[in-house]
Amino acid sequence: MQFVVASDLNDPVLRKLYRDVLSPMFADNELIGEDEMVASLSAGNFPSETVETPNAASSAGIVVLDEHKDPIACVIGEWFPSSRALLISYLAVAPQARGKGLGTELIARALDQWPRRFSPLLILGEVEDPRFFKDDSIKGNTLDRLRLYERLGAKFADINYFQPSLGPSKPRVRNLLLTVAYIASDCLLDHQSHLPGSQGDSGGGSADNGEAYEAPLPGSQGGVQRVKPGILSRFIVEYFSAAEQLSRDHPFGDKPSSRDHHIGGGWPDHELAGLIAECDAKAGVLLYQTWREIRRSSSA
Repeated sequence: MQFVVASDLNDPVLRKLYRDVLSPMFADNELIGEDEMVASLSAGNFPSETVETPNAASSAGIVVLDEHKDPIACVIGEWFPSSRALLISYLAVAPQARGKGLGTELIARALDQWPRRFSPLLILGEVEDPRFFKDDSIKGNTLDRLRLYERLGAKFADINYFQPSLGPSKPRVRNLLLTVAYIASDCLLDHQSHLPGSQGDSGGGSADNGEAYEAPLPGSQGGVQRVKPGILSRFIVEYFSAAEQLSRDHPFGDKPSSRDHHIGGGWPDHELAGLIAECDAKAGVLLYQTWREIRRSSSA
């Protein structure tokens, strides 16, 4: 098997990646279009390490090829420069390639390579909450995906997170968990709350292939951390503005915080305003070591 930067692959291979690996793994409303994905990955990925952090959004990908040079797995990330957030948008392993530690290896490579080029404040991921999503033979086990992030030291934000609409006819994806694989220490509140069930070491775990990885989250040894108000909301604003193509003159397009716009008073909808308000809470956003500590009811 070979790990390759997505921008080094030609158009047919990238389209095969989309059709054979990504499309079966994700529902239509969770996935951008084929042409958009191919164009984004072909555009050159993130700039070289000698280039300063860019002012434009970028996409990056690492692809696994089998012995026949066919794509069998990938991790794809998006860089949001205003909020300095790196979102792991897609992680997919074809059914025939599972059980070999490829998912863990891909995430570990992404967490090693991408931050050195960007110095992000945040590295985030979107994962289905297994309480609301069923497993199947193609998509795999939702618990396995969560354990992968836990092994690498990621934490889970205590917010009612959902994915923006990725197209005019694609609804938002609700009942997701927002994972925090890395957060700069100055984005955390100084105080920590030690809640029941939150003790223990959430540090490095063992990958499926036997290699050990350090937990990238600073100060992740025991306790519960809180993200400063406004840190996650800046990402939410930038992400939803780009995905749902809100105009820059819309109140949502140029405000990094919900403090100036109460629910129903300037934001596009109550649902989004509520999410941003959660991220702007004065007490901060709790980061839990396990997803089971997050209690929520299903979103419509």
